[in-house]
Amino acid sequence: MKVNAEELLTDMCRSARTEYVRLRRAWHETRGESADVWGAAPIPRLDGGAGSTGIRYKPVWPKLVQFALVNEVDLVDYMRTLFRLRGNRPPEPNDLAGPAALAAYRQARGNRRTDSRSALAHQRRVFNEAVRTRRVCKVQLGWSDADVYLSVLGDLSLELSALFRYALAARLKLAPVAEMTFAAAVAQYLADPTEYGSVWGPGWVPSEVAAAGAEARRLSGARGSEVRVGTVSGGSADRVERSVETLAPAARPRRITPA
Repeated sequence: MKVNAEELLTDMCRSARTEYVRLRRAWHETRGESADVWGAAPIPRLDGGAGSTGIRYKPVWPKLVQFALVNEVDLVDYMRTLFRLRGNRPPEPNDLAGPAALAAYRQARGNRRTDSRSALAHQRRVFNEAVRTRRVCKVQLGWSDADVYLSVLGDLSLELSALFRYALAARLKLAPVAEMTFAAAVAQYLADPTEYGSVWGPGWVPSEVAAAGAEARRLSGARGSEVRVGTVSGGSADRVERSVETLAPAARPRRITPA
């Protein structure tokens, strides 16, 4: 499978924005504040473009994705953890791509790798239970098995990671979920390729995810612990940033359900 790494990096930026918007809305809602429209329109200081004062900003999402690639962290878990730690004020994306945030995350995680085997087992239980409870829709609504699987894998409220969702969607040929989760699945895999490759194995790490991860690393220019936050090598930074500036309105949390 040939991977367009520039498009993949743009999709990873889209996924980062989608998750950040979801977390930011949840943060406001838990404090009784209305946040339904937060992030629905482009935010120049985050998404790039000219602000109200005429200052032109670069999008922050390439910087955040690059930071996660270089430091080998699962960006979704990273953002969720730091939102939990910053209870009095939501973290800004620029703050997330810095050494203080990374140190706080490492400390919160105890400098230990995620127990991938337990995580996979837990997600399989969540998936199987959700499928079991939704099978009633086959009778009441005339759903097929594929409709049930689509409903479960497209339900973003369930504790299922992007890599888990993509692997099953690819196996079950559920294109809408596969397309929605591919970039985030690659980003998750890149947080620890060795761990996922050895513990989850090829059954849960499709070859296209591994190939796309390798290509994304090549394009991003990430090498070991070298920190070049906010850059994309190979002359691609401007093209990725221009693409990111156009993605904001579409990058909203959504749920996929059968028609």
